[in-house]
Amino acid sequence: MDMQSVSQQFRPLRWCLLSTAMCLICAVSQAQVPDNVAFEAVSIKLARPGQTASPQQGGPNTTSPGQWSWQNVGLSRLIVRGWNLQPGQLVAPPSTDKEAYDIVAKLPAGTDEEGLRTMIRQMLLERFKLAVHSEDRKTSVYEMRVAAGRTRMKHREAPEPEKEAIPAGTIATIEGVPVLSSDRPEVRHLSRGGVVFVLGSLQEISALAHELSRPAHREIVDKTGLSGKYDYSFQYHLDLSLLAPGAPSAAAEPPGQLSNTPTAAPEPTLSFVDSVEQQLGLRLIPKTVVKTAIVVDSFEHIPIAN
Repeated sequence: MDMQSVSQQFRPLRWCLLSTAMCLICAVSQAQVPDNVAFEAVSIKLARPGQTASPQQGGPNTTSPGQWSWQNVGLSRLIVRGWNLQPGQLVAPPSTDKEAYDIVAKLPAGTDEEGLRTMIRQMLLERFKLAVHSEDRKTSVYEMRVAAGRTRMKHREAPEPEKEAIPAGTIATIEGVPVLSSDRPEVRHLSRGGVVFVLGSLQEISALAHELSRPAHREIVDKTGLSGKYDYSFQYHLDLSLLAPGAPSAAAEPPGQLSNTPTAAPEPTLSFVDSVEQQLGLRLIPKTVVKTAIVVDSFEHIPIAN
């Protein structure tokens, strides 16, 4: 047998060993949190009873990259944030959110999104003595595909050159519906009378799927095949009864309020899935898949003192 034949016989073995090694490296890197990646300083206090919840402030890709804060946040949402989980990927007891916390942290210069998530995990492990493990579980997801015809979103690859730059956050009202006018990638959440508006500018379809996953209470997997960036305006009725413990939801971060703005609210009897198809031209198809979940084993309600 010549050397070339021997080499061809052992080639699959080499690839098998290489693949196994890469899987082990990935598993170890996900299980460990580097000791040198941590907040420069972090204050954790119990939130006052009756305190209004607020969205996260500061951090990477904001005007305050050196400070990150979150007011009146439960432990489950911190876990979801730190492990970047989708709906259904967190398994935690109801007591996980018995308390809420006010958190203010100082970030090292140049911290990116992945760095922030690592620091949040480190904080949870050290200050809350959080213990978790991962396991594969069946979970419900939606596959998102283009409905018959075409999407009802505005395709926009780049800002229009003849148009003057519009400051971020400019809200216009067209036929009674708020629309985000911006030349920057941006998403805004607004609410009025139990109706939540999700307004996007220059957003990729994968980002839209992530936004819709929160009110859908399950992960949405992009199967549209669409590329480029889009502007969109979507509205739905908020149903608090659908919330599951630990599920990332738009309801958990109260959006801004629309005042004196006429709205064409969707029919209360229209389901979320039907609303997506009617307003965005996208179909949500239920599927069952096996995904890795984070399971909470133990934690301390009162974090280690600052």
